[in-house]
Amino acid sequence: MTKNWQFAGGDASDAINNVGLAVLIAALTQLYTDFRVRTRFYQDISDHIVANESLRESGILKFFSDSKLCIPHSVLKHCTKIDVGVTYSDRFLKDNLAHICSRGEQLTVRVFYSDMDDPDVLDIVSKNLSISSDAVKSEYTKLKKIIGQIRDSGVNVLEFKNKSMPHYSFYSTDDNCYFLTMSTFASRRASVPLFQVDQSSAIAELIRQDIQHITAST
Repeated sequence: MTKNWQFAGGDASDAINNVGLAVLIAALTQLYTDFRVRTRFYQDISDHIVANESLRESGILKFFSDSKLCIPHSVLKHCTKIDVGVTYSDRFLKDNLAHICSRGEQLTVRVFYSDMDDPDVLDIVSKNLSISSDAVKSEYTKLKKIIGQIRDSGVNVLEFKNKSMPHYSFYSTDDNCYFLTMSTFASRRASVPLFQVDQSSAIAELIRQDIQHITAST
């Protein structure tokens, strides 16, 4: 609509694209707008730009209020390696069991988890989560069972036991898709928030460093 229009000696289409429609409207109406309102309007624009830039720098691509809403089936069909880091939960592996097992020897799964066979680790996890040691051990048994099923399907499975309790869980595929889940501090709450982050982000680097530390110490 603005093609070939001139505004302040320049092309109007370029002006809209470069400075944004909101800024252009503000410029056109500044003589008729209360100074305080106009100042607040520009401040809102500035805050919006800063917020977007901060989000880009963080490397966060998507946020899911419930990690169950993030079902990476399409990714699992083509990846050759999955890294999964948990305390004792089998949730990710259980929810995607059929897709993982269908890959057979084309896929390698590395599972990083707390060593609940160690009484001291079991005690730490139990006290931190306010869950009985028997309940924790039961969930841990489910994880080990799922790992066994995946291994029996032909998938190459590597297990890494951690002698401490992690403060987050994660999974990644082929070292390029990274997902980090947050602790809810609510025991067995159903919905667990999840972030998908860029592979070059500081969060992804944190996950890689933790993986390196665990693999080097086991």
